[in-house]
Amino acid sequence: MKILLTNAILNGFTGTEIVVRDLTRALARSGHHATIYSPRLGCMADEMRSAGVVVTDDLFSLTDAPDIIHGHHHQPLMEALLHFPTTPAIYLGHDAVLPVDEPCAFPRIRKYLAVDERCRDRVKRVLGDVAGDVEI
Repeated sequence: MKILLTNAILNGFTGTEIVVRDLTRALARSGHHATIYSPRLGCMADEMRSAGVVVTDDLFSLTDAPDIIHGHHHQPLMEALLHFPTTPAIYLGHDAVLPVDEPCAFPRIRKYLAVDERCRDRVKRVLGDVAGDVEI
C-alpha cells in the first residue's frame, strides 16, 4: 500500500515528528511504501531521507497518488487532500489546544483518531457528529 503521511514540520524531534519517523519505519517493515509530505523540512527530514524514505515539501514532486493519506495537522493534510482529489484519508489529532492540530471536516477523511482523551474530546467538540466514533 502507498501511504502519504503529512506533518506540519520535520525539523526537530517533537512528538508528531517522532511518530512520523517511527510509523514510517514500521510501515516499511510491513511491506508498505510510505512517503512524507511537510511544508517545513529540516534535520528530521534529512534523517528520514538517509534511511531511504521519500520526503518532500512539494506535492507536485510526487508522481503517484497514494492509496491513503495519514494526516497530522490541518494545513498539510488539506493540501494533500486537495492535491490528490480521489485519495481517502484518516486524521490523527495529537494536540488538544494548538491551532495547527485543529480538526477539519472533509468528505474524504474517513476516520478521525486521537492520541488521548483530551484530543478525542477536541475532535468531537469541533466536528460533532461528522467525526463519528473517534478512537484513541
